[in-house]
Amino acid sequence: MYPETYKYTNDHEWIDLATGRMGITDYAQKQLGDIVFLELPEVGKVVKKGEQVGSVESVKAVSEIFAPISGTVTEINTALAEKPELPKKKVVQLLEELTCLAYKEAKNGFTLPGMGKLVLVKRKARIGRNPATGETIQIKAKKVVKFRVAKAAKDAILGVKK
Repeated sequence: MYPETYKYTNDHEWIDLATGRMGITDYAQKQLGDIVFLELPEVGKVVKKGEQVGSVESVKAVSEIFAPISGTVTEINTALAEKPELPKKKVVQLLEELTCLAYKEAKNGFTLPGMGKLVLVKRKARIGRNPATGETIQIKAKKVVKFRVAKAAKDAILGVKK
C-alpha cells in the first residue's frame, strides 16, 4: 500500500528516499480539511532534519512542516504554492448549482464549455425488438435528454485522428 522508498515522521511528513520529494501524509491532509494557504521554502535553502521549512493553513488550523532529513531544497511545487486546492465543500456546492441550472435550462440547450451540451431531442416512433423475447415491438415517439460531447473533449480523451 505504501511505497517502499517512503519514510514517515511522527509529525505526518513523508519523504521519498528515491527522489527526495517530501510532503504531508493523507492523514494530515484529512485532519486539516480545506487548505487555504501554503508556505514553502525557497529553492536553495539549506535545511536540517526537524527544522521548520514551511506551513499549511487550513480553515481549521495552521500546521508547521518540518524537514524529514537534512539537505538543500532543489525544487518546490510552485503550482501548489500559488493555488491551493479548492475546498471540497465549495466544489460540491458549485456542481450542485450547475446541475440545477442545467436541469432548468435543458429544454433550451445547456452548454458546459469544453465538455458538451445537454439537449432535448424528439424521437420519432419506430419499430424495435424486445431484448428478452426478440419479438418485434412498436416504440412510441417521445422526448429524451441527450448529452452531446464537445469535439474538444472527444479529442482530449480519444486523441486527435490523423
